[in-house]
Amino acid sequence: MRTTIFFIILLAIVMREEYAIGNNNYHAIPDVGVVDSLLELSKSFVAIDNEIALLYAEKARQQINQVSYSKGMIKYLLLKARIAYYNDNYEWAFELFDSINPLLNFNDASVELACYYSQKALVNICLGNYETSGVLTMKSIEVNKELNRMPEIALGYNLMGRIFLEQDEIEKAEDYFQLAYKTILETKDDLSHAKILGNMGEIEELKGNNKRALGHYQQSSILFDKRGDLRGMASSLMRMAGIKVQQKDFKNAIYNLEEAEKIYSKLDEKYGICLVKNKLSMAHFEAGNIPIAINNAIASLQISKQINSKPLIAQAYESLFTIYEKKGDLRKALDAFKAFEEINTELISWQNNKQIATVEHNAEIKAKEKDIQILAQKNRIRTLQVYFLIPFVFLLILSTGSIVLFLRMKNFKLGKEQEILEKRNRISEIENQLQKQKQKTLENELELKNRELASKALFILQMNETLQDISSKINHANLGRTFEEKQKLKNIVGEIQLATNSNIWEEFDVAFNQVHTSFYSKLLKVCPNLSSTEIKIAALLKLNLSTKEIASVTFKSVSAIKTTRSRLRTKLNLSRDENLIGYLLML
Repeated sequence: MRTTIFFIILLAIVMREEYAIGNNNYHAIPDVGVVDSLLELSKSFVAIDNEIALLYAEKARQQINQVSYSKGMIKYLLLKARIAYYNDNYEWAFELFDSINPLLNFNDASVELACYYSQKALVNICLGNYETSGVLTMKSIEVNKELNRMPEIALGYNLMGRIFLEQDEIEKAEDYFQLAYKTILETKDDLSHAKILGNMGEIEELKGNNKRALGHYQQSSILFDKRGDLRGMASSLMRMAGIKVQQKDFKNAIYNLEEAEKIYSKLDEKYGICLVKNKLSMAHFEAGNIPIAINNAIASLQISKQINSKPLIAQAYESLFTIYEKKGDLRKALDAFKAFEEINTELISWQNNKQIATVEHNAEIKAKEKDIQILAQKNRIRTLQVYFLIPFVFLLILSTGSIVLFLRMKNFKLGKEQEILEKRNRISEIENQLQKQKQKTLENELELKNRELASKALFILQMNETLQDISSKINHANLGRTFEEKQKLKNIVGEIQLATNSNIWEEFDVAFNQVHTSFYSKLLKVCPNLSSTEIKIAALLKLNLSTKEIASVTFKSVSAIKTTRSRLRTKLNLSRDENLIGYLLML
């Protein structure tokens, strides 16, 4: 299809030039038709061979410089911005959008204005600026509605659904995808139809309807293949691979993802390569190929940092955390989790600000609606007054004037009181929202600290098991040695255990106090005569560790721990029916 378009446009340009040479009355002065033809040629190569697309775009620019064609310059800049987007050069894209701003008429609906809004929205999605992208997408939909461009309206709804899906707002995303699907059915645009079906399949997958999801993906893939859209085919392959991973068909899943990676590499699209690498990482992880999974996750992280896409960076760190945790490399797992949490917290913070702004915007709209109602009410009262006073105007001038003045003052007072009440309600509503957001932030911080505390407990347990293994090996090595040599080795092992246990416990105790700040004070308030050993055992019991795990952490025997637990129950005055761990968890 693109090849046909290319030759038709090229033929038109050649015929125009031959006519210019053969006709003495025609001067080879470029016109808008030549510019538009070159821009169409450039557009046909975008995302397939961006270098050729740029060559044709620059050729069009040379022609634009020789004629007065402002719309051609807008088209040229929009085309370059699109090329920058597919080259993952978002900074360059924004520079081009800034160059377009002075040339556009934002008050008149035009195809160029709609393209400006939609292309800028796409760039913002890649950078995680979902609020800005949503505003721009809605503007593009409004312009396209004025122009009655149905396929573009459907794609606008589809993009809105994608924005909500990226923020895990499944219901809103599904509503927009359904709206896009109903709109596209009125046209015969296979490409737009394929994109919408792919997103609808993703919704079904999230809802657990894998069979319906796979059907949507396969139908979408057929339409993309029919139109020769490589990018769409790669996207369909990725999505089908996700279903196959869930079905434990790792071989075919990995094959599909590798095919998708080849397509994105051919298109030199870093964003797509990054997505595929991350999905390959998790597919190999599920298949048990841990080293390959790590390599793909690291590659995904490097590419996502190159294009500065925070959502993709967060995904890569999350994959690394999952893999390292499974591998048992807790240090790297913790580093990956901290990096993920830092970026994710930033995205959540942005989302909270967006929600607050939405609440404020809705409150302002409601306030304006109420103001309109009040004004309408005032107008109705004034109208009634006028009709009532006309027959008696000459007889009751003085009394009527007094009544009108009284009613106006009363209405003014009521209006002011209503306005004050509305402002108070709006402020109260915003304060409640802020309080909820603060509470949510505190809960996120507590959850992170609990995870760090659990990691430290696991580290202590692992260290103690290692020391016990070393002690066992040294005791085994004692066979055949003199009593003095055995005693020296035994003393060395004891010193290592004592020093290590002390340092690790101090770190654990600090971390425990940061998470459960008032536990020790509450425990000592209930029972002031607890020993330091009993307090330590109580803290470990609060973490729901077993008697065997506590014995390993504290270098004590299981029977000693059981004895300490019994003393704790006695000092805390717990009956046989009361659970010690449950009691400590409530403190």
